Amino acid sequence: MDEPHAHSLYSEQLKLGLGRLSFLPPLEQEYRRYCTQGIRWRFISTTLLALLIWSVFWLTDGWRQQSLPDPAPFQALIDRVQQLRAGVMLVLLLALAVLSLARDIERALWAVFLMGLAMADGAALALLCYQRMGLPSESSVLVLAMVTQFMPVGARFRWHLALALSFLGSVLLMAVLTPEPPLRDALLRIWLVLLLTLLACAFGAYWREYLRREQFLHRGLAQWLALHDELTGLSNRRLFKQHLHKVMAQAARDERPLALLLIDVDHFKRYNDCMGHDAGDRALQRVAAVLARMAQRPLDLAARMGGEEMALLLYDIRPEQLDEHAQAVVAAMAAESLPHPDSPTAPVLTLSLGAALMRPGEGPERLYQRADALLYQAKNAGRNHACLDLPPS
Repeated sequence: MDEPHAHSLYSEQLKLGLGRLSFLPPLEQEYRRYCTQGIRWRFISTTLLALLIWSVFWLTDGWRQQSLPDPAPFQALIDRVQQLRAGVMLVLLLALAVLSLARDIERALWAVFLMGLAMADGAALALLCYQRMGLPSESSVLVLAMVTQFMPVGARFRWHLALALSFLGSVLLMAVLTPEPPLRDALLRIWLVLLLTLLACAFGAYWREYLRREQFLHRGLAQWLALHDELTGLSNRRLFKQHLHKVMAQAARDERPLALLLIDVDHFKRYNDCMGHDAGDRALQRVAAVLARMAQRPLDLAARMGGEEMALLLYDIRPEQLDEHAQAVVAAMAAESLPHPDSPTAPVLTLSLGAALMRPGEGPERLYQRADALLYQAKNAGRNHACLDLPPS
């Protein structure tokens, strides 16, 4: 027998593992949509916080420069700091505008990336200027800047890591290009501290995303199991009823035909008694695969109603097409050639089928009753047979 949840992408991904922080393509797209819910406002609030922090640093520049006994020799550096503050502030404001107006949040991530890098590099350059002026400065500000590169705003771990590595690389470049040996040594020491900070933050950010992805899979699997049959992967009775009400309303509104097919596996109890329950489970999975192939359009649905009873909903199908589909289901199961030594109907496992087209003004219960009555007609007619309620030609 197949392992539980074999038809769920969620369980398949759990088996494959999450070490690389990536999913199978359909799940990865779903996960990214899940992550981007509300992410715009998280980015905007983060940008506003960055503007506030940067404004505070800008305001404290004047107080710090007052401790210079003679600012004239350092006027060029003072002007550079002011230009730096204004430039970073402009980047933050542009990032805020992009985040507020951009329709594609994935592309807007570039604005956040540039904002984070500009703020971190701006802090490093301002620190370098203050060290050259001989003013007191706190290198711990750069450690704080590195920590903020991993703020849990909803972006993926690889994005945060790329941002932090860019910041680390730019600090190293500043150290290499600084001509004064004392300043270069100080920057290299800061760079080493930033490297260790990056490793610690990256470790935490990796496991944060790992756990978030794992939680996403378990939640998705729980939702999947609530609406699908665990053995066959088909929709369960609950989802069938929900879909039946919805699709009948749409068919009535659009004046489109809708067919309900009820299917029963012939002599299935005898099959279980003869072949064993494991073989019975595998046989139901083969039946489910046949039905799933018949329900490929968006509004079609294949469901397991319970035991060996299955159902098919086929939207916008003409009477002659319904006859073809019903006969094809019965023939396809016979073609599977699953031996059934104890069947009085055929040497292989077969199906009986009743199919009814929705009538004007008809409700779900009445449509189901008519299809069920047709299914019993097929059984009474010898099984391995389809009975249909078609309008007169």
